[in-house]
Amino acid sequence: MFCAGGDPKSFADAVAMSDKDERKAAISFMKFLVWFQSIPQFTIGLVQGSAMGSGIGLLCACDMVIAVSAARFTVSEVKLGFCPATIAPFLTRKVGPANAKRLLCTAENISAEQGMKMGLLSDVVEDESDFSAYMTSICEKVTLCAPIAAGRAKRLAQNVSL
Repeated sequence: MFCAGGDPKSFADAVAMSDKDERKAAISFMKFLVWFQSIPQFTIGLVQGSAMGSGIGLLCACDMVIAVSAARFTVSEVKLGFCPATIAPFLTRKVGPANAKRLLCTAENISAEQGMKMGLLSDVVEDESDFSAYMTSICEKVTLCAPIAAGRAKRLAQNVSL
């Protein structure tokens, strides 16, 4: 799956949408993110360029996110006049309220290093040539685990609240 974020051309269509249709589209995407984060398989988000808006939401629904050091991240909706309500709960859960508010309200373009410090990323790979090898090593570790037990462990971790 590939997603950099929403297509800016579609924002013009969103402006023309009725409140009811806009709400329906937002709920549909939110349901997808809830489904995606709750599937029993271990999911890995890979970032080699820029991740924006909805792409950030998709990353937040992943179990692990790996990025190259040159990757950039921004929640750009507020610059375009939209409230990023659909991804806000996922982002807040991933990076905490203070960092979520910073990203949601400023549309700041952050580096992979900053994303790592905030908790958006699980790991940063310095050299893009090492990216594939690193991803393969993670996938090999995952495939050595019993799938049902791993799925249950994932669900347990998602349902634990401190």
